[in-house]
Amino acid sequence: MKQDRRGAVLLIVTLMLLFFSAAVVALITLSQSEWRAVSVQSDEMVLENLTVAGENMLLVLGTASQQERQMLGNRSVNPDFFKPQSLHWDDEAADPRFMLLPVKQFDPDEPLVFGWTNESAKLNLHSLVEWEQRFPGHGMRALLELPGMTAEVAAELLQRMGVKALVPDPMKSIAPQNNLQPTLIKERLPEQLEDLVGVGNTSYEDWFGKIDLVPNRQTNEQSRGTNRHQPWMEFLTLDSRERNESADGTSRIFLNQPDLVILHHRISEKLGQPLADFVVLYRQFGPGTVGRRTPVSDIKLDLSLPPRFELTSELDLVGTTVTIASNFGRSRLVMSPLPNDRAGWAGQLEFIMDQVTVDPQPVIEGRINIEHASREVLLAIPGMDTIIADQILSFRFVSADGRLSRNHAAWLLEKGVVDLPTMRRLLPYMTVSGNILQANIVAYDPFRELLLRKIVAIDATSPDRGKLYSKDLRNSPLPAVFNQLFKSGEPSQGIANR
Repeated sequence: MKQDRRGAVLLIVTLMLLFFSAAVVALITLSQSEWRAVSVQSDEMVLENLTVAGENMLLVLGTASQQERQMLGNRSVNPDFFKPQSLHWDDEAADPRFMLLPVKQFDPDEPLVFGWTNESAKLNLHSLVEWEQRFPGHGMRALLELPGMTAEVAAELLQRMGVKALVPDPMKSIAPQNNLQPTLIKERLPEQLEDLVGVGNTSYEDWFGKIDLVPNRQTNEQSRGTNRHQPWMEFLTLDSRERNESADGTSRIFLNQPDLVILHHRISEKLGQPLADFVVLYRQFGPGTVGRRTPVSDIKLDLSLPPRFELTSELDLVGTTVTIASNFGRSRLVMSPLPNDRAGWAGQLEFIMDQVTVDPQPVIEGRINIEHASREVLLAIPGMDTIIADQILSFRFVSADGRLSRNHAAWLLEKGVVDLPTMRRLLPYMTVSGNILQANIVAYDPFRELLLRKIVAIDATSPDRGKLYSKDLRNSPLPAVFNQLFKSGEPSQGIANR
């Protein structure tokens, strides 16, 4: 009996030990799981904060003036700005960092290129609709310049944007045709490029390549794309605009404002009295071609006379004359201080054009940034031809210190790329600025091989604007180029998959 009792006690003790051991193991496992959960949550918060820092950096860049952005140069001359940024005081520490990358499809062997995308370097589809209404057939011609685009897809795309396009005649040049207007279609317009996937049976890859391709979209049999061309998101946008300000960030002088006293004062202060006098005379008497040639300095202004004429273009100041009727017989023909001769304003025209405007709006929509646009997008500008587009590409340059130095699209005229009549036609559609910026914001921890990625666009055209949209890509496959972020092995596919 005693042996049976001893055996029962031993069994009970053994069972109790096993129970308590299991409890201790469960407690340790639970503690470790909770610690891992807290650790993952902490890591995620760190990377989230870094992406917010990237968003703020993008907003600062968009808010900066054109000259301030030009001073940044590029990675070769300003590596401290363009390299991945750390919020740690010790720049050599292996702590989490963030960086801005252009929104583009990276080739597998392409190195990481730091920077951002200016949406004004793309063709704004809303502007294209306006141009199609003014120049029937232009919308189709512009879209067919894009790689992989077909006439069927282009026609459906324009229809989705609210206009039934006319089939262009390649033998005819672009010119307004008031007797042949496209048909407007009342339909809800797309709010983002994703809304256009499927138009003309196009696929997600046609529009976005593999930059943020979600796996379940790879097998979508209902929309097969070519998958062999540069994605259209690199050429097209629904949001591009700029502040109507000069390159130094000051407001431009509105040449058609009604108060001639204020107008004369502002132009005199910025551009000198001769040009200020001529602008006032133009506003009072309008352009003319007859009379005795008289320098503007010989005319005594009467600022009490009201304005009766307006300038239709900033280039109305170049090579223009004003006829002032005389009560004593012969009229006087006043010459502009900016003659129709490049030698008369060489080195000055770009600055002058940048200081004035005929558009009273504080924000200008949809002009194309000729400093960064691709050849395909340049050819979408009404009145542009292949010769001018190729010359623009060949004349674009970076100064010796690596900084861009164009302040106004009038450099095309100043450098002799185009003549004055051509410049008049092209100017309303061109810019060298743009205040909607887009970037891949990547926050990563090289030590733990963790990464968080977002595509963010900000609108810095006015103080009440801000983030335009944000797309979280933490669960999307990573382009192969992102493997360069880590020294060894494949990086995790996102912090959520840790």
